[in-house]
Amino acid sequence: MVAFVKDAEFQSFFAKGCMLVHVSMALWRVVFERRLEDLAWDWPRQVVGDLALALSWVFFLVYSWREKYD
Repeated sequence: MVAFVKDAEFQSFFAKGCMLVHVSMALWRVVFERRLEDLAWDWPRQVVGDLALALSWVFFLVYSWREKYD
């Protein structure tokens, strides 16, 4: 996130996009990377990392929602 951007709608849009990218990458790893021998040993750890990053954006959205409606 860019610290000087004060537009909450843009930050929410950006966070939703990042969450979608991380979930898409996790699905890509589960569906395709596990089939490739060179990448097969590494995909479970990367899927967990992708989902953790997506969850961090969900926490950001929840926090910004709480600020907005508190």
